[in-house]
Amino acid sequence: MSVITVLEAGAMGSAICIPLVDAGWDVRLWGTWLDDHLLDAIEAGKASSHK
Repeated sequence: MSVITVLEAGAMGSAICIPLVDAGWDVRLWGTWLDDHLLDAIEAGKASSHK
């Protein structure tokens, strides 16, 4: 499958990634400096599970 890039790592951007990843897509989530705390949590594995 192709790579999907989602721009904006806030609530909506990160939420759309969940069904894309579950469907097997390779997803890249991009954010601004305002999203650093969210991206750091995801990278550290501290994001809450959706299941």
